[in-house]
Amino acid sequence: MLRSHVPQFTMAALVALSFAFAGSSAIAQSADDYKGDPYTLGVCSVSGEALGSMGDPILLNHEGRDIRFCCAGCKPKFDNNPAKALSKIDAMMVEAQKELYPFDTDVVSGKPLGDAPVDVIHYNRLVRFSSQMSAQKFMKDSDKYIAKLDAAVIAKQVESYKIDKCVISGEALDVMGDPIQLVAANRLVQFCCTGCVETFWKSPHTAFQMLDAGKAGEGSDSKKKKDGEHAGHEGHDHDH
Repeated sequence: MLRSHVPQFTMAALVALSFAFAGSSAIAQSADDYKGDPYTLGVCSVSGEALGSMGDPILLNHEGRDIRFCCAGCKPKFDNNPAKALSKIDAMMVEAQKELYPFDTDVVSGKPLGDAPVDVIHYNRLVRFSSQMSAQKFMKDSDKYIAKLDAAVIAKQVESYKIDKCVISGEALDVMGDPIQLVAANRLVQFCCTGCVETFWKSPHTAFQMLDAGKAGEGSDSKKKKDGEHAGHEGHDHDH
């Protein structure tokens, strides 16, 4: 399903955001079920084992938040004490994202973050504030501030982006028009089409690992030659 008609395909455009961290859980099937950013950590949220080390990761929608486990046995452990598990996840996400954070000022007040910023994981996205008051004000218009954060991430990272091909398909980023720019976990990821965005959601940590290594995905040249279409993306239009 297409969720945007602009090149900057940011998470803020997907859904209205909130600070919900507790409640019932249910297995989610697609990116449309989640609020905010995907789970981009490469390790299980409970065991710390590498995702994929025991087969396909187990996906959990916890109040709209994308959580992932290495195996089915870790989900009940999460359910037994979600607050404890989320605290661990949040700490890992803060550590993973703080070096990528584009501002040294409060996204709400504009004041310097100082030596002890208030770090909040907002549906898998780190947002940093100079005070608790700013964090509360963020809640009143969170989508506006996430959009501001997205724009800053794109502006800061686009020139130093490591690859000129789609991280999913391996095709040139402009093969179907302007690249689609998505911000996930305060990191810019660029795609050639919306079909690749959907694929990214299935294993975002793998895409991050490829970006770190400066590698692109592998397109299906044989299928492209046979069908005369963009490899692996039949039926996905580039909406600009």
